[in-house]
Amino acid sequence: SLDPSSRSVNLYSAFIQDEFSLKDNLQLTAGIKLEHNDFSGFEYQPNLRLAWAVDEHQTWWGSVSRAVRTPSRGEHDVALRLVPPAASDPCIPVYAQGKNDYDSEDLIAYELGYRFNYDNIWSVDVATFYNDYDNLRTLDPEFDPGPPPAVLFPFNNKLKGRTYGAEFSGQWQVRRGWRLNASYTWLDMQLRLVNGSTDSSSQSAEQASPVSKAAVWSSFDFGNNLQLDAALRYVGDLEGSGARIDSYVEADLREGWAVKP
Repeated sequence: SLDPSSRSVNLYSAFIQDEFSLKDNLQLTAGIKLEHNDFSGFEYQPNLRLAWAVDEHQTWWGSVSRAVRTPSRGEHDVALRLVPPAASDPCIPVYAQGKNDYDSEDLIAYELGYRFNYDNIWSVDVATFYNDYDNLRTLDPEFDPGPPPAVLFPFNNKLKGRTYGAEFSGQWQVRRGWRLNASYTWLDMQLRLVNGSTDSSSQSAEQASPVSKAAVWSSFDFGNNLQLDAALRYVGDLEGSGARIDSYVEADLREGWAVKP
């Protein structure tokens, strides 16, 4: 159920961004998004980005930005029964409960990257990142004596986290009509409970993303309206919701024929 059962919500938003040429090969981009919503009030999301073109082939770039995930109506208004008892079972019901003071989830992101492009024949991109998260969602139990009595899991913001890692991608135009691509991503995620939270289920999400992912794929145009694509993808193991998924490798092959232009 939702309380109130219906409501109107207002969202006001404004965005401004500008680009500054500090030098011929040095560009600074600065912007901010301002927002007001009925759930968490005023929000600000600035970003700052710098790009340095070393020469016609190489570019370094870095950025700092802030982002938020504003609450949904459900996180404020919902009463969601998690364990519906049988009709003959008088056990105490369990609810996830919305809260009016549930706040936005916050992120401050730091990124640094390098790109090398050789005459559009081949290119390499490397990017590193560090993300600092605050006010992430948790569900901690509370007993409501009623009547009738119930166990409530109200939404709270008692989880912090950080992720860091690196991404690599490369592209090679082997010849006209034939292109090779490769990519690799490494990720480390760490979450910790704060302010007395005991929600180990939310904290266990740090194991729900693979540490490593990699892919390589080829796209070939034979002419005569025929194409052949081949891809090989690797995903590392992960664990989430009490289940473990082992790492795996996936291969795809596609042949296409354009009957007409």
